Amino acid sequence: MALVQKSYGHGACVLEGELKSRMAINLSDGVIENGGICLDRTFGQPFIPGSAVKGITRHAALAELHAAPDADKASLMERFCRVFGYTSDIFEKGGELAAWKHLNPKDMPADLQGAVTFLPAYSVGAAHLEVDITNVHTPVYYTGDNHNKAGDPRSLREENPRPNYFPVVAAGAKFGFCLVLNPVGQQRANSSELLSAARDWLIQALTVYGVGAKTGAGYGWFREVIDCSERIQRELEERQREEAKIAKEKAIKEEAARREQERLEKMDPIERATEEISALDDPTFADFGKELKEKSVEEQTAYLRLLQGTFKSKLKTWRKRKKAAILNPVEEVARTLNVELP
Repeated sequence: MALVQKSYGHGACVLEGELKSRMAINLSDGVIENGGICLDRTFGQPFIPGSAVKGITRHAALAELHAAPDADKASLMERFCRVFGYTSDIFEKGGELAAWKHLNPKDMPADLQGAVTFLPAYSVGAAHLEVDITNVHTPVYYTGDNHNKAGDPRSLREENPRPNYFPVVAAGAKFGFCLVLNPVGQQRANSSELLSAARDWLIQALTVYGVGAKTGAGYGWFREVIDCSERIQRELEERQREEAKIAKEKAIKEEAARREQERLEKMDPIERATEEISALDDPTFADFGKELKEKSVEEQTAYLRLLQGTFKSKLKTWRKRKKAAILNPVEEVARTLNVELP
């Protein structure tokens, strides 16, 4: 959702809604009749195809067109045609909009691509699946069989219910709906109005008509659907500010490290080694002494100078505790370099 908003800016509308009832989506598409569900093939999460989102939105728009006063029908028809697009046959005899053929704007082409693209709606967070049931109680009573005729009351006493299980999305799941202006819509002078109209129709579709199968029985209805475009835009801007802050801090640290490196490179090798060794903690400093014979002459000289001065107390402690593993290599290097230790 954030990626859509970031990519399209004001040319996108992002909505979020929560299911207030179970949703049966793509129920008829499955190996078992009326036992299917629409799941993402990669992540296994339920989603609502873009074609379904567009279909329910278009259904809500047609319902508004039917109910609109005659004075508003012409402008509403034009908005409908520009948002969803059409082919000429829907205005012909038997077509979906044949009754309102006279409202088709004369300046519009015979076929028109819609200005708004309806993207698939994916769950925001987890969307749990549940098992629902359709219980066929007395099919033989209604249809008859080899033993009983249809309508025989004995079937009512003898038949057992025949449960038919099917998967549904549990109530409470949240879905994100993304609408974007496609290239056709972006070239329209009133593109923002078309996007707003599509948004309003989609909200109407989700909260009044529902999505998926069995909507007449209350399935697929959403609670209040919220336009969260502005919220996501604010979050994107906040993220950009945070990223800019982190980048600035990183640049400051890199500049400080570069200057420090330049300063060290300008120093005398023994002075540089003295500064680096003096920054070691006690255990590391002691380990450095154990391996002093393998170090460079500059590092050996720096180490012995520290024992002569700043770290004189360490040498005293090693002698007191008879740390031969450290004292032996240190004293051997001191004799080699003709350095007198305190």
